[in-house]
Amino acid sequence: RTQGDNAVYLHPQTGEVVRITYHRDLPLGVRLQRDMFGLHFGTFAGHYSRVAWVLLGIVPTALFLTGALMWWN
Repeated sequence: RTQGDNAVYLHPQTGEVVRITYHRDLPLGVRLQRDMFGLHFGTFAGHYSRVAWVLLGIVPTALFLTGALMWWN
């Protein structure tokens, strides 16, 4: 699992619940690692965060191009 959710493990033949792992009960390091997945891919706040990540990704290119144009002139 790569997201900060709870995990339910089922027995493959019977469907019986074998174990439940709650996110809040995991060690801090494991919780932070799982929570970084949503931050890295921009899925932590739905489509709004994805749009923000795309715009933030375009900013360095735009700054480079405008800076090169200013230098050229």
